[in-house]
Amino acid sequence: MKEIKSRKIYLFTIAIIAVLGVFSAFFSITLRIKNTEIPCESIEISTGFNVRIDDRTFDDADLNELSFNALYPGQKLVYSVTLPDEPIEHPMLTLYFGHCKAKVYIDDEEVYSLGQDEKRMFGYGFVYIPIEEDCAGKELRVEQTIMEKGEISSIDPIVITEHSEYFYRNFAIKHRLKLFIVFTLIMMGLIIATVAFIFMIKSPEMLRLVFLAIAFFGMGTWIFCNYGLISLFTNDLTLKGYIEYPSFYTAPFFFTLYFEEDYHKKEKSFRRYIYLGILVAQGLFVASSFIMHFTDRRHLPKSLPVNHVLLIVSLGFLSYMTIRALRLRKGTHKPFLVGFVTLLLFSARDMIMFFRYYYIGHGNGARYESRMLSGILIFAASMFIDFFYVNAKRVTAEARAEAMQSMAYTDMMTGLCNRRGYEDVCKRLNESKGTEVFGMISFDLNDLKKTNDNYGHEEGDKLLTDFSTLLEEVFAEKCVVCRMGGDEFLVVAEDVKKADPEKLTQILLERRREINKDRKPLPLSFAYGICTSDDKELDPALREDRTKLIEEVLKLSDKRMYECKVAIKAGTLEI
Repeated sequence: MKEIKSRKIYLFTIAIIAVLGVFSAFFSITLRIKNTEIPCESIEISTGFNVRIDDRTFDDADLNELSFNALYPGQKLVYSVTLPDEPIEHPMLTLYFGHCKAKVYIDDEEVYSLGQDEKRMFGYGFVYIPIEEDCAGKELRVEQTIMEKGEISSIDPIVITEHSEYFYRNFAIKHRLKLFIVFTLIMMGLIIATVAFIFMIKSPEMLRLVFLAIAFFGMGTWIFCNYGLISLFTNDLTLKGYIEYPSFYTAPFFFTLYFEEDYHKKEKSFRRYIYLGILVAQGLFVASSFIMHFTDRRHLPKSLPVNHVLLIVSLGFLSYMTIRALRLRKGTHKPFLVGFVTLLLFSARDMIMFFRYYYIGHGNGARYESRMLSGILIFAASMFIDFFYVNAKRVTAEARAEAMQSMAYTDMMTGLCNRRGYEDVCKRLNESKGTEVFGMISFDLNDLKKTNDNYGHEEGDKLLTDFSTLLEEVFAEKCVVCRMGGDEFLVVAEDVKKADPEKLTQILLERRREINKDRKPLPLSFAYGICTSDDKELDPALREDRTKLIEEVLKLSDKRMYECKVAIKAGTLEI
């Protein structure tokens, strides 16, 4: 119990230090980035476009006003425009693509290609394409082949920006708060999951913390992609898609797993089966979505509606359980409540806006950017605080129970095991396979009554505690030391190969002689008797009856102790 308790404390300490370290590191980096963006020359082109969708054409179109029905897989979208005459040093095109194959031409010369060899994941987002400086006045043409239904219903204006070291620096400055929060979530999840996993073998409840950390790691990586922050590191939309969708689909599953102890093990009613149903549905969804994606039956982006339904059901059930716990006063904690309410508000807003874009058709679903970053960070912090709070209470309760148990098995004066503790040792010996030879050493402290009568009970108590301390010093590491009552003590060696009673008793006698040099006129004096389970005086038939053998070993060690005591009083033995 003490080992588990100490491991929990170590885990909490390490996790908190790790989280604070990550938070401080990213916060200091954020502060070091100057608030002022360095101006980079840029031109936005939104007018003068010639657009063709299959057989339909739009001449001299303004992209800010142009909209059309969402395109279907296989449809072709081609748009072209004459680039401005104003030259820009180191020009770079900024284009948006959504789940499509694409080629970009300048005066019929191909300058960029997207997804030509890809079969499953085409991704979405902005791409940044460096072009030659002599492109001013030339024709830019973009050809797209739609690969996923309903992802394209408008065209974004094209931006030509100065491609310099300041472009990415300005991008980082503009999104520095988002970067700070996202990297804090990712690193916090990664570090806590790793540390909790290490301690999980000895402390199984740490598995919950692993699930929670993985969930928030997934949320962090999803937002990292959803906000386009991944553009700082890669222009690969396929890679972005393979990070974003798996993260978004698996994070809710691990988050639901976190509540397994609360809603599966502790709940006995229909709510338990609802929870199991949601958990199984999420697991099957994750597995089936990957299987269907890689067998080309239904690609990951098209599984979004199913994921949204599962999210709504999960959040609804969690809301119901939270309200029920509050109504029944079943211990819903304030950190969790604050974080969960915050997450609900942000999630509700996010889902309403996404449904408006994606399903009602007032925009492009793929272009939707989540706004729940702050909500997730608050929720993550509240969940980790709640976990540590719950486990701190558990550690306190276990420590209290351990103290109560210790009181039942411990002699209050000496701190040694009492007779009940000895019975627990006997039970352990009885349950063993019987291959190890065990031994017992019976002790009787001499002159306790004389000390009480001549020097008072305070000195008598000191004699008892000093003797018990000496026994602990010599035997406690490898044996169990018990006070059987009054001036009688017993040492049990559960395996004489690891703790030889004869050798340890000799060490005890040597230590007693050293101590007695400073204990005049009240030296420590005792009689003792040793017996092991393979003693020649014991009937060999006893080895078939472990309980009887334990009793006989104790009787023989007591007998030898009393013989020793008689010999000491008679003056025929000096130890």
